[in-house]
Amino acid sequence: MRCKKCNGVVARLVLAVSFISLSGVATTQETDKPGWLSRTTGELQVNDDSDPRFSIETVQPIFQSPDKAYTVFWQGRAAYRDSEWTTNIGGGFRYLEPGQMWMLGVNSWYDRSYEEDHDRWGFGAELFGPLLTGRFNYYDALSGTKTISTTATTRVEERAVDGFDFELEAPLPYLPWARLGTTFYKWDTEFTDDIDGFALNLKMDVNDWARFEVGYQDDDADEIFSASLRIRFGVSNSVEYTAADNFISDTAFAPRSVAERTLDRVERHHGIVTERRTVSTATGGTIGGVTIGRGT
Repeated sequence: MRCKKCNGVVARLVLAVSFISLSGVATTQETDKPGWLSRTTGELQVNDDSDPRFSIETVQPIFQSPDKAYTVFWQGRAAYRDSEWTTNIGGGFRYLEPGQMWMLGVNSWYDRSYEEDHDRWGFGAELFGPLLTGRFNYYDALSGTKTISTTATTRVEERAVDGFDFELEAPLPYLPWARLGTTFYKWDTEFTDDIDGFALNLKMDVNDWARFEVGYQDDDADEIFSASLRIRFGVSNSVEYTAADNFISDTAFAPRSVAERTLDRVERHHGIVTERRTVSTATGGTIGGVTIGRGT
């Protein structure tokens, strides 16, 4: 246990130093920066339910046609919170229609958390327009029920759960740099009743390299407030409006270029959601309720 705690402290220090260092890279001049940096971000998230989370994420092209009509890409992520690592690797395809007013995307994923060796796969679909974005994601747990610990009278079990979510995202009036996402989700649990909920997430591009997000979610298991800072390590063409450049627009809903969204990162619930319970070895019944883990 002592070694595990030491490793956790070291991991936090390494990630914090890396995040600060890469934040410095983001604020330097663009000269000589490789293009992939503009599609790489670091994030620090805090909420009222768990320890802070650090993550690094990148999305890179595999193939893109000259007119941007067809794009094939991959996306990777690594995240750390409270001694637990999660990695996500995915690939996707996006089709931009000839008028460049709408774009359809599909993607698939493999997710893994390492503390209890949970894994799952998932797929998603996206629809981008000049104002609105719609997203659907499905999650299918691959790992079965894990026995976390045992005593003479009890055992602790944990399992990853299936689920899905749907998000509709739109800009705020006269604030084109701020977009509000409304998400409805469901997690299919076995130890307790299924969890239905919704989330609101306000996404604000403060300047060319920083995005600040505040979120609220409420479901059958919990109510959570969160905030995060996402740092881009290079200036991205997909960031058309920022608070620093155009705080209030003359137009109520300023359209954006859909053609610049071809290499946007896929937004989904990357953390593997779990349910945990303590079971009586004598009766097989649950003792003390079920705990829902939101993942890393």
